[in-house]
Formats: sequence, C-alpha cells, structure tokens
Amino acid sequence: DTHTWTMEKVDGSYADPSMRVVLIPTDAPTEETMHSLEGGVEALIEGDACTVVEDGESMTPVDGGSCFEWHVGSGDISTFTINTAGISGLAAYTAHSPYEF
Repeated sequence: DTHTWTMEKVDGSYADPSMRVVLIPTDAPTEETMHSLEGGVEALIEGDACTVVEDGESMTPVDGGSCFEWHVGSGDISTFTINTAGISGLAAYTAHSPYEF
C-alpha cells in the first residue's frame, strides 16, 4: 500500500527547494494523538538524520517516527510516495505549511 504526497509550483516556483517532513505511524490517527506525538517531532525535524528523498522517489516511515527531506523537481508538480503497508494511521508534521507548495 502507498500514498502519494504532491507539491505544486505556485506562480511558477516552489516556496523552497526542499521541505522536511516527520512521519510517525500510529494506530490511532486522531487529533489527540497528533498532539501527544508532538514532543519528539522538533528533535527529528531539526536533527541531522533526515533522509533525502528526491521528486518521484519513495520512503518508508518506521515506528517512533522518521524524518525525510523532500527535494522538489524542476516540473510543475513533485510527488513523494509513502510506503504505508502495514500502517493503519500516519501522523505528518512539516517544516512548512503544505499550502505554500
């Protein structure tokens, strides 16, 4: 199973050439869970262990959370495939508002 996140140019360009994203698998994808997981997100998103994912590539988040640094491509739309096999819910935290892209 996979899910695809897309980012699109606005007025001919992306907000930034990259965006850091923390993905945390969860069995309870609720607002309460999102808030309860926030404590460890800052260390992940600001750390040195973010895996670079280029436009069109895929990634697999692990239990406890994974940081990814998505690099947009040169086209109008960039796509990033998230392997969600065996995952019933996913909490996502981004360094930018997704609406910027």
